[in-house]
Amino acid sequence: MEKNSTNLIESFNKQIKKYTKRKEQFPHEEALEKFLVSQFEDYNQRFATRCHIGFDQARTELQAMFKSNT
Repeated sequence: MEKNSTNLIESFNKQIKKYTKRKEQFPHEEALEKFLVSQFEDYNQRFATRCHIGFDQARTELQAMFKSNT
């Protein structure tokens, strides 16, 4: 399962490298920084609700366990 979570990170890193190579002529470092921040924000929005395989199945059971204890 650990491999799956690192695949997302590795894929994102490859994507960033690909885009920054294609856009080698950033006028200054701040432009590159703005580009990277926009990519990070987009990535976070896309995967904010994503759940690791297996955990989503256990989520309902865990919530029920904690509700019964309170």
